[in-house]
Amino acid sequence: MFVQYFSHVGRSRDEVECALLAAVEQLPRWAESAYRGGEALRASIGPKADPPLMAKAVRLEVGAPVRGEETAIVPLTWEAAGVPGLFPRMSGDLVLAA
Repeated sequence: MFVQYFSHVGRSRDEVECALLAAVEQLPRWAESAYRGGEALRASIGPKADPPLMAKAVRLEVGAPVRGEETAIVPLTWEAAGVPGLFPRMSGDLVLAA
């Protein structure tokens, strides 16, 4: 299955790319800290609501960013922590484009 979603960000491409790549650069440090604690890098995935209606912890893998003249692409994969057989695995790309 292929799903695509776009969102407009009211900032310059350079500003957003700088912030995105800075956050991606921090992930290995967070992952190393999690590994030392016996955990994988995890995130909580679910619709935003207050209080949260449902969420699932996932193991998060972030690939090396690929930068082009007009785009920056960050490969992402997540799969459910705990019982991955009951939940789909997501592999995709976060694409930043002007």
